[in-house]
Amino acid sequence: MRQSPMLNYPAAEFEARMADAARYGLVCSYGGIEAAMYSTCLEREDFYSYDYSGRRGVADNFFGALCYTLRHFGIDTGRLGCEFGPGIHPHMDIAMLDALRAEFPEMECVNAADLVWNILADKSEAQLADLREAEGINARAVSLGLEGLQPGVTTEMELYKAIARQGYLNGSEHFTYMSLVSGPERALCVDCPASAAVIPDVPGTVIRVEGGAMRA
Repeated sequence: MRQSPMLNYPAAEFEARMADAARYGLVCSYGGIEAAMYSTCLEREDFYSYDYSGRRGVADNFFGALCYTLRHFGIDTGRLGCEFGPGIHPHMDIAMLDALRAEFPEMECVNAADLVWNILADKSEAQLADLREAEGINARAVSLGLEGLQPGVTTEMELYKAIARQGYLNGSEHFTYMSLVSGPERALCVDCPASAAVIPDVPGTVIRVEGGAMRA
């Protein structure tokens, strides 16, 4: 294991978590290896890459590299844990699931989302400190961004920019994609970007902001 420049705690902690995995590999594009190595502690040999030109990597597309990696580890029968979500999505779509089942007819694809999410939910003290700091930045950013809000005049995009600006001014190194919606017409919109629509001047109007501060 290497010490990633993006890791705020010792690589030994990451290595201890990975020790519970019998085998592991990361499938990505050939061009994405350097970026992936910068943000993880894995070694170069832990990556199984694909290249659309067919000149580099183990395949010319993601699915081919995934199949190669499974066979490389001798996984072609038994159960394969997949991270499903509502309606199978977000982390494995139905087309990919069907293709895997066709490629490995003797293998059973099962939902391992709870296992994955439980591992991700187990945070170290260093990670918890980062989360608390980010939450503090987000709270300040939203509060200060709302100070200039003029219902009936300010647009969703203008409010988005005001909140993002306050986020940076209050210590955020970067922002995740933010969804910002307001009013009853957009209340049920999921992952919707801020629009040019004016925020309604109606008592009780809800403005939903999702996303926020993170480290670069």
